[in-house]
Amino acid sequence: MDDKDGDVARDDFPMPAESYQPARFHADLRLPSASEQLVKDAAAAIRQEYRDCSKWKRLTCRKVSIFAERDRGTVWVVHVGSTVEFDWTWEGAIAFRPKSLDEGSLFSKNSHEEFAFQDEILWKGEVLEVDECNGCLFISIDNPEAMPTTGSFFVRPFEFLSVLDQVYNDSGYEELRSDLPQRLAATEGDIHPVINNCRATGLPHLRDWWQHAWSVLWGPPGTGKTWTAGQQIAAVLDDPTERILVVSTTNRATDTIALSIGNAARVHTPETMAKGQLLRVGSGASIRNFSTSALEAMLMSTESEVLHKIDDLAGQLRLFDNWEEKALARKQIGELRSATGDQSKRNFLDSEVRVVITTAFKATTFLKDRALIKM
Repeated sequence: MDDKDGDVARDDFPMPAESYQPARFHADLRLPSASEQLVKDAAAAIRQEYRDCSKWKRLTCRKVSIFAERDRGTVWVVHVGSTVEFDWTWEGAIAFRPKSLDEGSLFSKNSHEEFAFQDEILWKGEVLEVDECNGCLFISIDNPEAMPTTGSFFVRPFEFLSVLDQVYNDSGYEELRSDLPQRLAATEGDIHPVINNCRATGLPHLRDWWQHAWSVLWGPPGTGKTWTAGQQIAAVLDDPTERILVVSTTNRATDTIALSIGNAARVHTPETMAKGQLLRVGSGASIRNFSTSALEAMLMSTESEVLHKIDDLAGQLRLFDNWEEKALARKQIGELRSATGDQSKRNFLDSEVRVVITTAFKATTFLKDRALIKM
């Protein structure tokens, strides 16, 4: 997966098929054999869903302002003038304005999702943060000559389905697909392999659940799935050898399960909270929600804490009288920005952190990190 100079061949995800190799460790899940047709059916379904669900959000920029300078460019605030809510996590999302938007007649209700309109991009940047209540997007623009402008623009989500589509349909991933029939059969139910090292931990009525490679906790909305998951994870921490990664789809859902775990841990294993062993990783966490629940400790030494510091420094910028003070504050903001990813990775790898809670997108980005590749 590394090139001859020792650097990762490409910075996108997934890795290109030509440089892909499955991990060379034994992974016997003791699954029964299954039909190859399952993979063919799944590939067709994923291709269709990918085409149907790759939707962009069209917004209108009312005002643009500078939030902070940083070493890789400038962070701009794009004000859309109303509350904005994403159905998907905004992590990994790209905001951009194609030149074709100036030719408004070309855009029907759905035509903007055709890739042909991406030819000329007037400005483009990564969405770092979203203030849903005040209708603001914080966007990193690396090209200072292509700053955001007022008018319509698009936000394109990081497309998980594009990754699945590549794995199931790209010829370069054929070797990987040889392992999929048995796993797909297991998703249909009644196949629940017992793990090699069983643990008598967790809630008494879920002990059996915890002994299997996977289980499904199902229930209609409001029946207590999130509460039960939080209680189970907190109870499992009685076993000092347990270390758990919790992922969810959106930042809002991730915050919800994190708060459930934190509230349960205060009762079951308060020492884990005191030692900073439960962390909500990622810059999209709502600082306000954790403060309201008195669970700020779950954000300590994370990207969210850094963003809080950046927000404080940005607020002070308006109060400074001279450019020297402003320049120093901007320098501090840039240093904090550049350190966020490294801090998040350290928390992810730190064996002293017992529970890491983050979005699925954030977790998958670590898979291309050099430290994890070597592991």
